[in-house]
Amino acid sequence: MVYFDNVEVASYLKGELIMITYSVSCIFCKKTFEVVEGTRKYTLYKRNMKGKFSCEDCDSKIEREARKGLLGKL
Repeated sequence: MVYFDNVEVASYLKGELIMITYSVSCIFCKKTFEVVEGTRKYTLYKRNMKGKFSCEDCDSKIEREARKGLLGKL
């Protein structure tokens, strides 16, 4: 494990590929989740490391509430 600006950076050896992950804290539920190299959240995190990010569970809750609100207006 390597720490970079209070963020845990882990490299996992999977076969011949090395997967880089960052441990990031969710702004809503305060849980720590991993951002895996190659995902959209990873690229967003690499662009802005001091940004605010949410985990997959909170993302799905937000999306569900948005759909409920949209369907309620129809």
